Amino acid sequence: MNYAVPRDYLNDVNQTFSAHLAVDDLSLAGTLGIECLSSVTEVLAYRAWLQPDATAFIHLLDGEQEEAAISYAELWQRSQRLAAALQIFEPQGKRVLMLFETGIDYIVSLFGLFLAGAVAIPAFPPVGTRGLERLALICADAHPQIVLTSSRFMRSQERVNALLQDDVPAPQWVDPQELATENAPWQAQAVTPGQLALLQYTSGSTSAPKGVMLTHANLYSNCRSASQWMGKAKDRVGCSWLPPYHDMGLMGGILQPIYDAFPTVLISPGHFVQRPLRWLDAVSRYGADVTIAPNFAFDLCVENITDDELAALDLSKLKAIYCGAEPVRQSTLARFSERFAAAGFNPAALGPCYGLAEATVLVSGKPHDQPAFNTQVDRDQLAIGTLAIVDAADGFALPMVSSGR
Repeated sequence: MNYAVPRDYLNDVNQTFSAHLAVDDLSLAGTLGIECLSSVTEVLAYRAWLQPDATAFIHLLDGEQEEAAISYAELWQRSQRLAAALQIFEPQGKRVLMLFETGIDYIVSLFGLFLAGAVAIPAFPPVGTRGLERLALICADAHPQIVLTSSRFMRSQERVNALLQDDVPAPQWVDPQELATENAPWQAQAVTPGQLALLQYTSGSTSAPKGVMLTHANLYSNCRSASQWMGKAKDRVGCSWLPPYHDMGLMGGILQPIYDAFPTVLISPGHFVQRPLRWLDAVSRYGADVTIAPNFAFDLCVENITDDELAALDLSKLKAIYCGAEPVRQSTLARFSERFAAAGFNPAALGPCYGLAEATVLVSGKPHDQPAFNTQVDRDQLAIGTLAIVDAADGFALPMVSSGR
């Protein structure tokens, strides 16, 4: 089967769609919705079928002006062609390490692996000694059979393999650009909810990276829950600089936008750290109304964006700016709100949230239609596991930010 037509894929893998083969597309679109789907691969096919020309992602190649955009139809075509090309490796169930920088190639590779039935292992690119060592630890734990990467990182093959333990077989390194990617026929297999989709590794900042086994049901369920939590996505535009190999960057910056069908602007983490203005400038220029970042990013913006740069920003359309992945500090949110009030920023947009890879990502967060909640607790009581609310003037008061229930 050639799956250049996304409805053909849905007919093959989704019983609800296959039961309506005789119905024309418009009638079927009115009858069925995203609720009848069961995986993010089906969601991508659905978007490519229903709204093929809509923009899925815009990657700012230089972090500022140079764009590379892709529609849902193009994303589907490239992903299914990669899945077809990967068939020579018999990918079903194989663990495949992904080494790509932020960008469209990363997303294509991720969905190409999902469609091929492989288990994706997002990983930090092997840059620097620490990056290589971390990658060797992941290889020792995951035992990937294949490494899917760009020509840039293919050069790291010998150095990575040299760091592997003697009992860890060296994986096969593959550059997707070197594979034949014409519309070759292949047979898609329906993704079962309990089928392993990816191994999500922790950062490894305090210990060796630990892999979390996430199924296709986990990914789909978390997208659905986050969609309900975030509210209606009509006319939404997203922006993310988070690493796509991090759980928050993967779910919030890639999978959620596809699930809710809102275009998202992508910036590489390196471009953001080099110049924090790039994040808020992209939010301003593209009229993004949702974005996400850890606490330190808010501090960087306050400390590095000048008055002249601030004067050119328009953050009035920003309805939700989620903060998670590390402790959320009330002082940081207050400083950010005060600093960017002149750019039209509304403090009600701040959304403290909590997540972890073991839960796919989202655990709790402030509902989209409610203000953030702050309080003070007794520092000493908290240290022994007791939550005691105290007055702000109390000498033992510790400001706390609620991340929802």
